Amino acid sequence: MGGRVRISVSLLAVLLALIVGSLPAAAETYAVSAYPYSVTKTLGATEEFDSHEITAGVGKEISYTARATGGGCILVLLILGHNVNADSTYLIAYSKETCVTSFSKSYVVPSGGGPDFSIAITTELEGSVAYQLDINVGTPSPWGAVAGIVVFIVIIAAIAGISTMVRRRKRAAPLPMSYPPPYIPGSTEMPPPAPPASPPMQPGPPPPPG
Repeated sequence: MGGRVRISVSLLAVLLALIVGSLPAAAETYAVSAYPYSVTKTLGATEEFDSHEITAGVGKEISYTARATGGGCILVLLILGHNVNADSTYLIAYSKETCVTSFSKSYVVPSGGGPDFSIAITTELEGSVAYQLDINVGTPSPWGAVAGIVVFIVIIAAIAGISTMVRRRKRAAPLPMSYPPPYIPGSTEMPPPAPPASPPMQPGPPPPPG
């Protein structure tokens, strides 16, 4: 969590244009002043999107869940800043760019990020779409940080374990023995020298006289 992945300004404009057929001309903006925040709204047929403006400082966790009610589907975008328009940018990893019935995500504001964000709700469907949006801004659970550290340690331990095993296997493997290549008749190379013959056996001492 906390990583920032942005989509370009022009791509946001293209996305909105693909959804509504033209650039935004009508929108509803709601200022969120207290948390937890829970509302049920209807995105009207003449509205391109609803924007819910929130504020969260560095280190705070933004948790949000949106779901379409009474049928239909919605797109959910976590946008940087307030006053959402075609020049706004949003976080791809924390948005849902396809029409779904529900979407839930959490985002921790990184150093240098915030404090202004917006949750934008729009749809690909014609007509009105009802939805419920729940937002909370608070301090991340310490278990989230612990889990991240544990996963990191597990990955490092796995790498160390594999590398140690490879080194151990390399030390245990015997060196291969070297043999001269076999002689091929007709080859220009000289045959390998024959191994030295064993010395002839010497006769033993004569038998003792009878």
